[in-house]
Amino acid sequence: MLPWTDLHYRGLDRLADRLPATLLLIDPQRGNADDMAQAIIARALCLHDDHRPCGQCKSCHLLAQGTHPDTASYLEPCKIEDIRDLGDTLQNTPAIGALRLTYLGAIDNYNPYALNALLKTLEEPPQHSRFILSATNRRAVKATILSRSHVVTLPQPTAEQAQQWLVNAHAFNPEQAAASLALHHGNPHQALAHPDAPDPHEHLGLLIAYLSQPQRATAYLHHLDRLKDNDLNDYLQSQLETLIAYRQLDSSGQNWHNRLRQHDADLQGLDLNRLHTLYARLSELRRPDRQQIGQTLNIKALLLETCDKRNLEL
Repeated sequence: MLPWTDLHYRGLDRLADRLPATLLLIDPQRGNADDMAQAIIARALCLHDDHRPCGQCKSCHLLAQGTHPDTASYLEPCKIEDIRDLGDTLQNTPAIGALRLTYLGAIDNYNPYALNALLKTLEEPPQHSRFILSATNRRAVKATILSRSHVVTLPQPTAEQAQQWLVNAHAFNPEQAAASLALHHGNPHQALAHPDAPDPHEHLGLLIAYLSQPQRATAYLHHLDRLKDNDLNDYLQSQLETLIAYRQLDSSGQNWHNRLRQHDADLQGLDLNRLHTLYARLSELRRPDRQQIGQTLNIKALLLETCDKRNLEL
């Protein structure tokens, strides 16, 4: 398991021995829930009653090979056809033990049709079936699912734990790990998936110049054209977090003050409310119902609209 996840957290080890019909794991980073779900499944399906997966029984061997017939994991949202096929499969009795376990990740991103099909199964599940679900945001989970679930919010890694994991387990160098974590809001799973991500702190001066003089200092907009479309929102939000923290003096990250001292005069002239507004509007672009293609054009348009000093209404 991940260094910061533990089956003993909030009694998940005991819960794995007597799983509820539906267990919902809340995890803003997603990867922690994926890891915890697999640990719970391994504990629940192990044929030896020693309070942890033995690694030796038939069930443990099949899980290690990814061929266990009594479990299925879907890390990404399922289509309605997948849910219907899953419902048919769950009617079969378990092949090895007493349970069939299904893990459905990102339940808060399901489309309404697949979600309604899933609800029919959750309402009247076969006696031998158990579901583990995960979501990044409890508020985005349908109330009918929450009412049928035992909900557990998982712990998140500290900045030090995340960086050490990338360095020790995945051969990142410390600078690479720090830069990727800064870009991905401290999420080590996203950092691992994008090891060559740009350092958001490297060109802070260009952003500050643009925010100070949006009609004249347009080098930042040209700089954005050199970044990957799917990195852009994380990149700009990470930069804004640094600027907002500096203005509000509510952060003490390594070298954060020295890095921005040379821009202090321009930073003090920025409208803090405008920075918060821009950050919030970037967050809106992440919503599943918003168009996700053409992010570079969308974000540049948002910058032009929000930072134009002629536009007094934010």
